Amino acid sequence: MKAPRVLTFLAAAALIIGAIAWRVVGRDTKSTPSTGGKATAQAGDVDVHFVFSPEKKDLLTPLIDAFNRDGHTVGGKRIVVTPEVVSSGD
Repeated sequence: MKAPRVLTFLAAAALIIGAIAWRVVGRDTKSTPSTGGKATAQAGDVDVHFVFSPEKKDLLTPLIDAFNRDGHTVGGKRIVVTPEVVSSGD
């Protein structure tokens, strides 16, 4: 999969996840400050597990880190994407 297609897929996945979280948690979208680096989900956070193959790690890890640093929220709760690299067959 070429980089533009991966970015399009990632953006679409983020929008779908955000829409689902917004619907489930509520409609309050006030923002919170940046997480300032690699984030781990805390109690009360919306934790989104994102599983991908090792060959996509170099592309997706910085994008996920940037998303987590931006401090996106839904319903007043911080959204944290937790990456997990899994080889096919595992």
